[in-house]
Amino acid sequence: MGQYVNSLFFGLLLLLILLVVGPGEIFASQNLSGQWLHNKSKGQEATDQQRVNYSFSLSQGLTELMKLSESFRYSQGRNEGVITESYDPSLGLTLDNYLFSFDLDGRVSQRKNSSSANTQSSAWQSSWSSKWNKPFWPTLRLSYSEDYRKDDRSPSVVDTESYDESANIGWDLKYCQFNYNFDLSDTTNNVRQTNQQNTNHMARLVTDQTFLDNKLRLGASQQFGLNTSASSAAVGSGGTADIKQVISQVLAGTDDTPLISSVGELTSKSFLRDGNTETPGDVFTDGSEPPPLNIAFAVDYNEVDLIYLYTDEDEAANVAAFTFDLYTSVNGTDWVLNTANLTVLSPSCLYNSAERRFEFTVSSLQTRWLKFVVTSSSAAVQVDFTEIEIYDEVLSSASTVTLDKKQTSMGTDINLGYTFSPAMSVSYAFSMNSSDLYSGLTSEQSSHSGQLRWQPFDFLNSSLALSQSQDKSGNSPESVGRNYSLNIGSVLLPTLNMDFGLTRTENYDDGVLQNVSQGVGISTSAQLYPDLGGRLALNYSDSKNENDSSSSKSYDTTLNLTARLVPRMTASFNGSYRQAHATTTSDSMDATFSVNWRKSDMLSLNAGVGQSWADSVMVNRTLSLSAFLAATSKIQTSLGYNYGKTSDQITQGYNFFMSWKLSNHFDFQGNASFSDTGIEKTWQMAGRVFARFSTQ
Repeated sequence: MGQYVNSLFFGLLLLLILLVVGPGEIFASQNLSGQWLHNKSKGQEATDQQRVNYSFSLSQGLTELMKLSESFRYSQGRNEGVITESYDPSLGLTLDNYLFSFDLDGRVSQRKNSSSANTQSSAWQSSWSSKWNKPFWPTLRLSYSEDYRKDDRSPSVVDTESYDESANIGWDLKYCQFNYNFDLSDTTNNVRQTNQQNTNHMARLVTDQTFLDNKLRLGASQQFGLNTSASSAAVGSGGTADIKQVISQVLAGTDDTPLISSVGELTSKSFLRDGNTETPGDVFTDGSEPPPLNIAFAVDYNEVDLIYLYTDEDEAANVAAFTFDLYTSVNGTDWVLNTANLTVLSPSCLYNSAERRFEFTVSSLQTRWLKFVVTSSSAAVQVDFTEIEIYDEVLSSASTVTLDKKQTSMGTDINLGYTFSPAMSVSYAFSMNSSDLYSGLTSEQSSHSGQLRWQPFDFLNSSLALSQSQDKSGNSPESVGRNYSLNIGSVLLPTLNMDFGLTRTENYDDGVLQNVSQGVGISTSAQLYPDLGGRLALNYSDSKNENDSSSSKSYDTTLNLTARLVPRMTASFNGSYRQAHATTTSDSMDATFSVNWRKSDMLSLNAGVGQSWADSVMVNRTLSLSAFLAATSKIQTSLGYNYGKTSDQITQGYNFFMSWKLSNHFDFQGNASFSDTGIEKTWQMAGRVFARFSTQ
């Protein structure tokens, strides 16, 4: 069915092209790149990797309102005797006028692998959007897409088909804005004999107005959501069926404190839950841990037995270097380690080459959030992640299991602000959200926050902020957090700034105080001389756990100095000292010094040294030297040396890089590196050639 639909699509599109093709503008471009990578470690055989990429794109104006776009991508890679190839042609048609815009796109992708199955995927999508600009006229957007994927095994291991349809209405009613969104997705796995259909409705009403000559500001929004999920799966030989569960949110980023996630450390990555396992985003590993990659996903108390983490390419040759830690959380901020050191050698983790995914087996986890922390990964290649899925294993004596679930949500936001004078203003915000989750449990969150800003003099400003948040989700205790802060900033002199801050945080569970923390900080920035600037920061914090009466204190001091020694040479010094008191007392100190000399636009030199101490004992010493030389406008080179010493190891490394623009169409890049850890010596060489052509 999938092949028939796609053949029909491309046939109709080609027929349309033949009917309307005209003497419009044509723009074409093509790119060719080649890469060679050589690795050699002491006592091990050398490895070579080669990759060739070619792409061609063509854009043609058929008429003034219609444009045709074609592209073709080819890639071939060789790694330790395994040859991979991919072909990706695509075709698109765009119609744009003053009333609406219409897009029709289609693609076919074929991947070949000499050591495993070949796969073929195809997809097409269309969208229509209104462009009229009339008062009180709603804006409309409609879209539809289909996607198919199959391998050449007999019987197939991969055979899926899906479709998605959506509609959106936006309506500006002058004093308020209304938005409604509908989305229906349906995915069928013909191998596993599963089907999942999700239907989502969301309506939102928003207003934001000012009164009293813009002194009073009032904003409010009301949102309602209704989501339904219908899942069916065939019961396997073990008497279980795998039912796919909904992930409501995915966050990712690098964080070296996995037990606590601060606001902004992890950002939303919706592409990891959009059902597309082919297209990567910006979530990847490259062996540069720490800080490790964190992938957190909200499961909203659905029971989870299986977790699948998809990769962009078949990474069977690199997965042995991966280690995962699995964490759980009821609030997405405080985490508990569930399972450590998950590898492909663990009984609960494996890598499926046919599906290009890590498969984790967990023991009926039921929590609000789950998180993977990648503590180690392959340094040989960049591994991109494309999708994450969760499943519930359901026992049944029937041949098929069918589950229907519904989730509703309601959200209210109110914002108030009043400006008494240019020197004083006050603001207040209220938010409340309640949900009946797919799991059958309820979730309620609310928050209040207020802030007073006062600037009595031009050289003095202050702010006082108070906030409280409440969370009652599932069977977890009701948690309440209160935060208080006072900040005072002053410009004592044109060359001297000072900031002072006080903070206090209290956390409660079911009305019982759990912990309290507070802190005070002073920061001073000064321009000491025309070519010398500095910053000094002093911080103190303490916390107490009311459950076990444990407490801790810490003192932090940071000093930064930057000086311009001569017009083309700058030097900087950074030093910090920290003392912590808990069950034991510890202290640490870091100091770094660096110099940059930009002799000319052709030559620059950099040098840096650093040292760290813990409890008055040296734990790390570093030295780095680098030089950049632009011999000509077309040739650029860099050379670097790194030295590191710890209490039990000395490491050294050299690196070289060259970029050469051979012509207007050809570029060459080469790099080489050598490292010596005292235990192992490794060197690596890589070369890349790029070719680019474009015509119009």
